[in-house]
Amino acid sequence: MRDQIIASMSERLLTTKDRRSHVHWLWYHLEKDFDKAITEIYSLVISKVTMGVIQGASMTSTAVSLGSSIRMHFNEEPVEEETKNAVHCGVKILEAFCNKDFPERGVQLLDIKLVNKGRSSKANENALYALVCTDYDLLQEIIRSEDIDNSPEFPLLKPASEWNSHYHPELKTSLIRGASTSTLKTITKLSASPVYDALNKLQKTPYLINQKIFNVYKDLLATQSKEELLKRNYKPHGLSPFKHDKEEMVASRAGMFLEAEFIRTIANKMGDKAFYQAYNCDFRGRIYPMTPYLNEQSSDNAKGLIQYKEGVPLGEEGSYWLAVHTANCIGEDKLKLDERVQYVDNNFEEIVSWAEEPLINKGWMNADKPWSTLACAFELQSIQDWQIIGGNNVEDYVSHVPIFIDGSNNGVQHLTALSLDEKIAPLVNLVPTESPGDVYMYVAEKTWGALGKLEEELGDHKINKEMPRLLKEIKEIKLKREVAITKEDKDSAFKELDEWRKRNKELDKFVFIPFWQLLKGDKKLQRKAVKRPVMTLGYGVTRQGVRDQIFDDTKTLNEDLKFKDKSWSNPFGDLLRETMMSKLKGPATMLSLFQQLAERANLENKFLSWRVPVTNFPAVQEYLKTKEARVRVRFCKANRGKGIQLTIQPKEDGKLDRRKQATGAAPNIVHSFDAAHLTLIVNNCDFVVTTVHDSFGCHPGNMNELFQVTREQFIKFYESDPLSQLLAQTNSLDLFPNRGKLDLNEVLKSDFAFC
Repeated sequence: MRDQIIASMSERLLTTKDRRSHVHWLWYHLEKDFDKAITEIYSLVISKVTMGVIQGASMTSTAVSLGSSIRMHFNEEPVEEETKNAVHCGVKILEAFCNKDFPERGVQLLDIKLVNKGRSSKANENALYALVCTDYDLLQEIIRSEDIDNSPEFPLLKPASEWNSHYHPELKTSLIRGASTSTLKTITKLSASPVYDALNKLQKTPYLINQKIFNVYKDLLATQSKEELLKRNYKPHGLSPFKHDKEEMVASRAGMFLEAEFIRTIANKMGDKAFYQAYNCDFRGRIYPMTPYLNEQSSDNAKGLIQYKEGVPLGEEGSYWLAVHTANCIGEDKLKLDERVQYVDNNFEEIVSWAEEPLINKGWMNADKPWSTLACAFELQSIQDWQIIGGNNVEDYVSHVPIFIDGSNNGVQHLTALSLDEKIAPLVNLVPTESPGDVYMYVAEKTWGALGKLEEELGDHKINKEMPRLLKEIKEIKLKREVAITKEDKDSAFKELDEWRKRNKELDKFVFIPFWQLLKGDKKLQRKAVKRPVMTLGYGVTRQGVRDQIFDDTKTLNEDLKFKDKSWSNPFGDLLRETMMSKLKGPATMLSLFQQLAERANLENKFLSWRVPVTNFPAVQEYLKTKEARVRVRFCKANRGKGIQLTIQPKEDGKLDRRKQATGAAPNIVHSFDAAHLTLIVNNCDFVVTTVHDSFGCHPGNMNELFQVTREQFIKFYESDPLSQLLAQTNSLDLFPNRGKLDLNEVLKSDFAFC
């Protein structure tokens, strides 16, 4: 199969040999040693095609990713993105997988589907082509045949060499993902040594596949019917630890299922071999593994499969922290630490039974993180055997399971530290409290309190009587739309909905109040409803963003909620955002300040940029406007040489995207600060650390120390006064806001800070 694909790629690329072609740059490298060059990029191509299928990417985005990666592969230094050339190169490669007319000279793995013709009257103008996998089994076969020594899909079998500059010649990648050449050259190992040190330390950690978890993983996947899974009306049978079993959209379910299969394939290829991850970072300094899917920052599917190669004895505190982590994974993370340990003790027999017969005793599948929970269950079972059967001391048990602690609403937590807001600090566990703070519940209570006041003001308004009628009507209309098969029936249902909205236009302004009071008295559902907007507030979620989140996230909370109308969810979203901004004053002040910094940069027509305090990492918001352009490509002989139009959005030199700069300021500044915190943690631990942005992992035996270091380094970072540094760098000290009186040293006394 490999030889067949390489031959097909060669054939396609040979048709571009004309120097006038858009991939003439590629021929500079191909002509040196054509066969060697094609073989070199094979694994890269398979990786990009696989990710395109899993993510349900458009043909254009996959082609651009392919072309850009190939160009990066052949250049010793990073090059500026050239979208037009990249898409032409990528399309030629994709042809090798879509050769329907001549399958004997290619691989019939992919197809393209026109999913949006656009608004233009011209054929294929503004068209959006989706990449569709026509043979999942064949894709799996191709992945299984990959060479783990050379493929970017697989973790490394030996540590990558150290980062010493902005470009890694061995990994053929840049230190900062997507950064311009000019920005890359501003960062050196000397100027930003903490970031280089952290990356190099993380790259030295050896991992193994947890074979106990993998056996269960394989068995569960084997019981699933792919054909049944991809049906529109698919209903999972019983409990499942896989997200694809819970996904409603067929396209998303297909991608999640393929991801699960992909992870299985990679894990199987790794076997009992030790493996390593390579890392780089984004423009904010956030660290990411370069291997897709099977890594510590991937889904719970992958996390549960990964364990440390080298073990560490539990010691005096290891059992305690393993129990805390187990409770966290199950979903009991709002209890006091001792109560979490007690919860595990009280349910110990049941938890261990999951490890004894995981396919029969399926309680672990109900956990918040099922695969991580099962890994804990296996570990607790092993410790029990070590102690009771072996007669050994628990403290001497050598554990290989990574356990984690993380921040409490990380975005709001960092904004609270910046603003020194002592009133919000207890809600995000920056000061000692008797029980964990819960900012989500706080906002939920305030929001429904505001909703109750509005209801009181309206009194016995007719909406209270009209609500049942309106809900019944919209249910009937939306059900018609769901069951519609023909285009005519769907159009009819949409038309009926528009007419319904016009008839009830005035009532819609008020009906949201009794509608959202459907959750009155159910604090758990209220908390779930507001969770994502509150979580993303720390990253500057917009008014429209909150509206969209409320509409999308609440459809599964209550039977009636899935029939809601946007005219009901939008005013509730506005009420929620208003509540967050008024009740979380310190964080809200910081968000407003960051917006002002972006606006000043816009007035000067320059990127908002700053050196991250302590780490000295150069963060640059390189947001340029894009201009829609159309590229005609000839895609397969199946198109009879007519070609198709692809829409691309190349960047316009010198034209700043002021809107993106304004909306991006808050999340980017906060992310750069939490990245600095992570960097400090990694560099100040003399043991193995695993990182997932605001989540920090290690062996259970080292967790007590990691917990201490995490809090100490948080204090160290904010005692450096990053706000003053940020404002000084942007010539904005005149904007310095009034701050609270929070004593940052209180973080050390908090049992729940980062736990």
